[in-house]
Amino acid sequence: MTLGVDEMMSYPRLYNVAGVTACKPVLIQPILMSIIFQHYKQLDTTQRTVEKQN
Repeated sequence: MTLGVDEMMSYPRLYNVAGVTACKPVLIQPILMSIIFQHYKQLDTTQRTVEKQN
């Protein structure tokens, strides 16, 4: 499954509140952290699904 840029850029909206409270007010950092966190959640879900199948 490949993610489009539009889909990846929608993730920061999900975690906007957490990003706003970051110590450093650099705009790109909360955006990238939101994308990384969403990818982590997807990988974790996929891993749990695979483990259940085995």
